[in-house]
Amino acid sequence: MTRIFTPTPIASLTAVGQDGCGLRVEFLQLGNQFAHRILAFDAENTAISLLETVETLSTEASWPPSPVLQGLNTEDLRSELSQTEKPLSAMLMGSAGKGHWSLSIEPRQEDKTAQLLFDVACRVKSLPTALTSTYTIGESVEINHSGSALRLRTPLGDYCLEAMPLDSSDSQNSCQLHTDNGRLQLSRETLTTDTPPITLRWCYQLSTSHTTGSSRSNTKST
Repeated sequence: MTRIFTPTPIASLTAVGQDGCGLRVEFLQLGNQFAHRILAFDAENTAISLLETVETLSTEASWPPSPVLQGLNTEDLRSELSQTEKPLSAMLMGSAGKGHWSLSIEPRQEDKTAQLLFDVACRVKSLPTALTSTYTIGESVEINHSGSALRLRTPLGDYCLEAMPLDSSDSQNSCQLHTDNGRLQLSRETLTTDTPPITLRWCYQLSTSHTTGSSRSNTKST
């Protein structure tokens, strides 16, 4: 495993709030794989690093710390009906070990705030204990736990990372949040009802606003 000390990003994706502050995802090439880092910026475009993926350089690892992604595609989400221009989204795909992976990232603006929605999927033929997305936490970021959410406190302001349900009718979040030793992990633990072959999904959202999270706690700190 390695932390990405990045070259120049090859592509980026931005979500901007009404106040001009926002979030940016930068995609970085590591050999034949893609990593990403997430930055926050203010209205004057001062940026700070929040999170950066932890990658494995081996495609032989059965269950890597983060999805192994080897293809990157961006797509214009402009609505043909409303003619309203929306931000680009990103879709990444890849395979490694015992899984076939995909990740979609969609920028949004809701209640005047910038949001990034991450939707991860992995097709498996055998079940691990859990599947994960793992990030190193930026040096200027302080983490506070709040129910099923994390508050990321920085010199530019506060940001909220939340575990999300797979759809609005689902009462359970799709993953759990863990922090330990400068790393953040989103874990999709397998269930007794999961029968392979199966596609396992988990979703999480980062926003420029802080929410208190739900009353149930899906956040673990070790």
